[in-house]
Amino acid sequence: MKNKQRILILSPHSDDAELGMGGSMDKLQKEGHEILHKIFDQTYKIREFEYHRQEILEELVEICKKFKPDLVFCPSTFDCHQDHQTVCHETIRAFKMSSAILGYELPWNDLEFNNDCFIKLSKANMEKKWKMLQEFTSQFHRPYFNKEFIFSLGRVRGIQCSHPYAETFEVIRWVIS
Repeated sequence: MKNKQRILILSPHSDDAELGMGGSMDKLQKEGHEILHKIFDQTYKIREFEYHRQEILEELVEICKKFKPDLVFCPSTFDCHQDHQTVCHETIRAFKMSSAILGYELPWNDLEFNNDCFIKLSKANMEKKWKMLQEFTSQFHRPYFNKEFIFSLGRVRGIQCSHPYAETFEVIRWVIS
């Protein structure tokens, strides 16, 4: 992305965006984009987001009015985790008329996935992603929460777009101004 944009990153849980797009977060930040990262599990109880759909929607509508993002990242529409589904669906409701929306990949939750969009990454971006993930020590028991998996997936996605590393995104809505 050459032009500076306002980018909203939505994480149902505190590690979701880092897992799904940590390398892209690093790249976008280094490119100087204005980034707002909203984490929902600091406000809503895990696995109970669906009971707060309206409140979540209202928060997102308020962010839309105040921040006016050009691009919004959220979990993909294929993600089967109940909290991820709630955030994704309310994101679409709040931003469908104003912003491009991309769904990030969390392959252990995605029933399927459309590799519609790739963000090419450097090894330094991948290293930064891994460094971000080091903050979530309570998750290290999970099979996908290790450096080999993180770098392997980045490598697979990179091969799919003729680059050493990449992260892939589902295009949910693409708005070009």
